[in-house]
Amino acid sequence: MVKLRALHGGRDSTLAELVLVNAYCQVDILKGFRYLDDAGKIMNKYDDDFPEKTVGVEGLHMVNKGGVLNELRVSPQRIWLRFAKPDTLQYVLDHAWPLIRDVAAIIDVVEARRFGLRLEHLYPVSDAEAATRTAAGTIFADALLGAGAEPSSFEAIVETKAKDLEVVLRVRPVQRAIKPRETDTLPDFGIMFDADICWGGEAAPVADVRKFLGACGKWVKSSLPPLAERVMAEVKSG
Repeated sequence: MVKLRALHGGRDSTLAELVLVNAYCQVDILKGFRYLDDAGKIMNKYDDDFPEKTVGVEGLHMVNKGGVLNELRVSPQRIWLRFAKPDTLQYVLDHAWPLIRDVAAIIDVVEARRFGLRLEHLYPVSDAEAATRTAAGTIFADALLGAGAEPSSFEAIVETKAKDLEVVLRVRPVQRAIKPRETDTLPDFGIMFDADICWGGEAAPVADVRKFLGACGKWVKSSLPPLAERVMAEVKSG
């Protein structure tokens, strides 16, 4: 496993080329068993936003197919959100906090033990095989790959820390398995930069998720572009 410390600097152009495919936000809550009494209140509040709903002892699951704010899950242990193809990271940061705040208030939760944000950025490429070979050659030394190597796939895992954030970043090639029924703007091939960012370890106010999301935004803008640039530079010039 590759371990790096902090990465800083970078070019905004690289971040602009990355497509945010999915974003997931999770808050692991403490003393969330009021959910069992108040699930109906959550359903009523977000009735128009999430047309599909299922509820049980294990949790509430609400879905808005085709919506950017795509899913909401609430249980005694966590509040979980999914954003599907958001236009920008800022959209995720702006909309996650109010929803988490309001749901926590409904179930009378004030503390959490972990905050998490997972971001799946895709760097589009036109030639999947060539991009895979070039990106793998950039990440791994020739001595590791061997002379004349033609890797068909790879996965690199980077662990880094930025102040109180812990980040696990996975880089791998991806390919669309099934053509969508409706035309979209997502590429058929790409290099995925999958960042799992978290803070945890001690009890903290749920309201601190706002600070956490802000710190995540700063990390993505300052650290993801240079890493993506490093991996994709030869792909772009090839």
